[in-house]
Amino acid sequence: MRMKNKDILKIGAIILVVFALIWLFRGVFYEGDNSDSQDERREALAEIRASQEFAGLPIENLDGETSSITEHEGYPILMTFWESDDEESQEQLAILDNLLLLLEDEVVFLSVYEPEDREVPYTVVIDQQGMIFQEYSELTTEESLLADIEELLERDEP
Repeated sequence: MRMKNKDILKIGAIILVVFALIWLFRGVFYEGDNSDSQDERREALAEIRASQEFAGLPIENLDGETSSITEHEGYPILMTFWESDDEESQEQLAILDNLLLLLEDEVVFLSVYEPEDREVPYTVVIDQQGMIFQEYSELTTEESLLADIEELLERDEP
């Protein structure tokens, strides 16, 4: 039996519709790490004031001096939680040391040693108004942190 051109067009149209439905289904129900879900997460984080979230923590800068979150409003803050016996924590601190060389005059770097109730390494970026901008609950790349900080610095420019 020989297929007619109309039959071939019908099969092609059905295949096209199936692919379109799959694409729509993934767009509606897929909750992976896409830019829309990341933007929604940032909006939710923007409601959290860092001074409330991290009140009472023994916070040190990377030079060992103690301070509080509220002392640094007006500057982006890069804060990390770490433990000395955690290999990923040490890697995260090395990344922050590299960033410190690049951004020490523009960004405040804070660390919390042996945090309670937090997985380590855990790094948080806080904006100039003291609001949580981004959280990283695992080892973070220098590129990701630098991109977040650059976005905050551009946002604050006149």
